Amino acid sequence: MRLELGDYAAAWNDYNRMVTLRPDAQSYARVAHALELRGESEPALRVLEMAREATSAHDPEALAWIHSPLGALLLSLGRVDDAERELDRADLLFPAHPYVRAEQLDLAVQAGRFDTARSLAESLFADTESPEVAAVLGDLHASAERKERAHEYYQRAIELERDGWQWEERQPAALARMLAERDLLPDAAVALAEEGFRTRQDIHSADALAWAYFRVGRLEDAAAASARALRTGSRHRAVRYHAGAIPHRRRARPHCGSRFGVTSLDRVGPSRRPPSAGAGGSGSRPSMLLGALIDDTGATAPAERVRDRETVQRVAEGDAAALADIYDQHGRAVFGLALRVLENQGDAEDVVQEVFAQAWSQARRYDAERGSVAAWLLMIARSRAIDRLRARRTRPDATPSAAEQALVELPDTALAVDQLVASAESAARLRQALTALPYLQRVAIELAYFEGLTHTEIAARLEQSLGTIKARIRTGLHRLREALTE
Repeated sequence: MRLELGDYAAAWNDYNRMVTLRPDAQSYARVAHALELRGESEPALRVLEMAREATSAHDPEALAWIHSPLGALLLSLGRVDDAERELDRADLLFPAHPYVRAEQLDLAVQAGRFDTARSLAESLFADTESPEVAAVLGDLHASAERKERAHEYYQRAIELERDGWQWEERQPAALARMLAERDLLPDAAVALAEEGFRTRQDIHSADALAWAYFRVGRLEDAAAASARALRTGSRHRAVRYHAGAIPHRRRARPHCGSRFGVTSLDRVGPSRRPPSAGAGGSGSRPSMLLGALIDDTGATAPAERVRDRETVQRVAEGDAAALADIYDQHGRAVFGLALRVLENQGDAEDVVQEVFAQAWSQARRYDAERGSVAAWLLMIARSRAIDRLRARRTRPDATPSAAEQALVELPDTALAVDQLVASAESAARLRQALTALPYLQRVAIELAYFEGLTHTEIAARLEQSLGTIKARIRTGLHRLREALTE
């Protein structure tokens, strides 16, 4: 919820704690999103690669979920060929996933493959009508000088956005952004953007306000709002394009919007990054959001991962010196995680001993395909630490700490969906039932189950209220149960 409201300093702390308590693929993916918001694209890329390594090769849908944001991030870095390869892998692993298809559409647009983009957009829109895809179809028709068709799709995008407000919280900033990017109804866009920014000060609401002001010629107000949008250091294409255009008093092309603005953004050049206490540096050192996980383990370096795996093989062969090498490399990170979970130095030291004793006895069980040595050791450490927390709960005088409470705050929809999967005859039947759900309900459930996000994190990701997300998931699960028990 803090991310949704634009309270980024507090959100960074939450993400740091999350990855310390639960260092798995889902945590890495969320931290990568936080790093990207801070403009730290290269560290975000390395963390997404860690998420991919921590994902089982036997879970193709989960792997597709990781390849999709990897492709999107590579595209934002201008690495179009690499992005396309990642998205092709995602599509091969789990064909026709809506999120992968949406990223493929974005890539086609950014690469100037407008015929391919139109075909993808029409296919997506035929499956599920959404305001975002309708707006893209309008952009594509406008770029081909088919103004009447463009107008029809823009009108449909507005209708779909407003229709959604009948059963969920109003999203004025989203509609304002769509209107302002296409120079449609500029006065209405300003009113909507101002309404949205009164309740949410996140960077995207600020950017919508900046571009709406720019469209009506309020350049000083636009510059002030743009500075708010830049405060985290984000390198989001639209935010950077708008920030570059405003001081140069340039008008964006009326129908192309920021989706087609990469060339214009390149001409403007990088905008200045304002100082921010929570923004972090822009150098090569990863953000401290990852705490000891990256900086202390060196797990992001491929050469060190290879050396780690070779050392574990030596441990499996009974080489005590190899165990000492692994301890020297990862002992500090294991202790740091245990200490943050247990909040007691003596208990943390005991956990470290247990972790490396288990590594010594079970080194043969280490599977490099399931993740790095660092991830393996940290998962053992977390498991041992949780065991100790559970033991504390059995004592009558034990009072749960903040860490204990945080460890049990897992997504409250995961069990419900697991039960649904178990009751289904096959995963294909569940996918069919999911496809039949309304788009907004399906997205919320997929984020909860396949990415493991909590309700609060889903609300922040989709820029919706927490109550709205809970209602969508509750209604969607009810419909799934009905579909699967017929």
